[in-house]
Amino acid sequence: MFKVKADKEKNRLYITIGDMPEKNERELLIQEIESKIQMLKKGFDCITDLREYQVQHDESETFIFRAQKRLVEAGMSNVVRIIKRFGSFAHFQFDKVSVTVGYHAKNAYSLEEAEAMLDAKKG
Repeated sequence: MFKVKADKEKNRLYITIGDMPEKNERELLIQEIESKIQMLKKGFDCITDLREYQVQHDESETFIFRAQKRLVEAGMSNVVRIIKRFGSFAHFQFDKVSVTVGYHAKNAYSLEEAEAMLDAKKG
């Protein structure tokens, strides 16, 4: 399960990832990310909701790397990941890969908190 949305006014990309999709669905997710980032200006922010994501096998890290690398190449600026408050360390899989790509995301526990963190940077 995944969902990708672009907010042109805020220049912000929203990605929600639940159970990691199968290989063909991962490709659709990357295509959807590609499509949505075309609507945004360089310097866009990204909120990734990982509250329903579960740690996946190492093969998934290749997919995560491709998606994150593409976001960086497109000019992504600030990143906030929404994570579960307790009981999940799945976001560490994304953290590990993003360090390789060359950025660090901040963590939040709700969409409202993530929005406030990014809005504070703009103000």
